[in-house]
Amino acid sequence: MNSRDMTFSSSLCARLTLGATLMIVVLPVFADQPNGVLASVFVILGLGGFTLVNLGLQLLFYFNGQYSSERFALGHTLLSLLMPLIAAAMLLADNSSGAYLTLNLGLVIIAAALTLLPLQLKNSAHRSGLHAGWILLGAALLLLLLSASVWPLAILALFISWFAINRQPRQPAFFHVGRALLLLLATAWCLYNLAKLWQWLQGQ
Repeated sequence: MNSRDMTFSSSLCARLTLGATLMIVVLPVFADQPNGVLASVFVILGLGGFTLVNLGLQLLFYFNGQYSSERFALGHTLLSLLMPLIAAAMLLADNSSGAYLTLNLGLVIIAAALTLLPLQLKNSAHRSGLHAGWILLGAALLLLLLSASVWPLAILALFISWFAINRQPRQPAFFHVGRALLLLLATAWCLYNLAKLWQWLQGQ
């Protein structure tokens, strides 16, 4: 890696760290808000958690070569922007005061800005290697294991497993078996938790 790449990587890490730090530092501001609880919980737990996971995916896709495809980088950005948009809509519909709305929208703006990173990273992204698909399957497996605690991560594992086949130049039988197993497990886990969520909503 030359000095230019090292400088860019250092700048990228610093920028991601700053964004994540800002997200964490301002979260306690909302702890004592009596109104707008649902929107606040969604911003803190939903959007905050999604943003941190998405930062990890951005690093993975950057170093693993997926962002060398402009179409992939644009698609990832557009999908990631859905969460800040949903959070903004919830805040506008459920807020207790102007100050509350302003502070929460600040979090949403930070999250939206971080989701736009792929549009810049695509200009210097690494090229896909011979094991890019295997690395994606490994990431999908890690997310699937973590989904035992936070089940929506299984959705990300499902999508990553699905697209891994287009990123692996050489595809032995073991690769297809592993991918199919991950797809099956992630799909089953998602359907199980969605069924439980539906039952809970029906009982309310």
